[in-house]
Amino acid sequence: MEPPIVSGTIPPLAEAHILRDETGFGLAGLPPGATVVLVPAEGTAPTGPGRLGGTGKTYLAAVSADMLRRDPALQLIVWVTATGRDAVLSSYAQALRDVGVRAPGSNPEQAAAQFLTWLARADRPWLVVLDDLSDRAMMDDLWPRGPAGWVLVTTEQPDTTADVSNKHVVPVGSFSPREALACLTVQQYIDASQRSGALDLAGDLGFQAVALGQAAAVMTALGIGCGEYRSRLAEHRQRTASLRAAGQHPALAAAWSVSAEVADLLPPAGLAGRALALVSMLAPHGIPGAVLTSDAACEYLTGR
Repeated sequence: MEPPIVSGTIPPLAEAHILRDETGFGLAGLPPGATVVLVPAEGTAPTGPGRLGGTGKTYLAAVSADMLRRDPALQLIVWVTATGRDAVLSSYAQALRDVGVRAPGSNPEQAAAQFLTWLARADRPWLVVLDDLSDRAMMDDLWPRGPAGWVLVTTEQPDTTADVSNKHVVPVGSFSPREALACLTVQQYIDASQRSGALDLAGDLGFQAVALGQAAAVMTALGIGCGEYRSRLAEHRQRTASLRAAGQHPALAAAWSVSAEVADLLPPAGLAGRALALVSMLAPHGIPGAVLTSDAACEYLTGR
């Protein structure tokens, strides 16, 4: 049997990514027809406009999809960036074409309806990932169902799936201490002599997955160890007090501040800050390269 058809773009995994054996999840053992909902664990990632967020929900979904794409028993994997109804409709229409079914006419609603019918009748397993679902209402008449498949949802708002049956809600929180240490060790940011300092650093960062990744990137870029990074982090905690007051996770806010400062110092100096300002005004998913390399964008980024 051939590997499953993949429709949409599964986010790529870092070369040195680790499996979250203690704080992750797996689809293995779940009966077909089930829906898995990944939500932030309580107290780990404040939600709402302007939140930095990021407990690793999309990462865990990508790991599951990446593992299943090697399973010849699976027929189809669909990755949907579910930020709006139009995005879901276009993803369904593309998936219908990818499975080799020609939709009548060019109406996206009709194509989506036909794809949902295909899922309901499929006799081989399938997986549909609805990443970053923020509004249940936009999924009216678009929820994927079928006895052979799974639906995997990542969302900041657990109530977006309140009316979904046969669901399993999985809170995604911080790394365990062992996972945090493994994250730093496997990527060669520390050696055996630095284990104690690494655990102290992980504690400073609240064992937050995104914060640990940012810390590792800064240490690599500057060639510094955990002790020096902790000093920088303490300084930036003072600078980001306003973000904490606004509900941001203090560890993530401080780590982001350190990363932004260091990125702006790397050659060409000053470019990263402008790039971050530009992309912050755009949608958070899938900004086309043509937008960022347009004449207008380049003139802004280079200060002309």
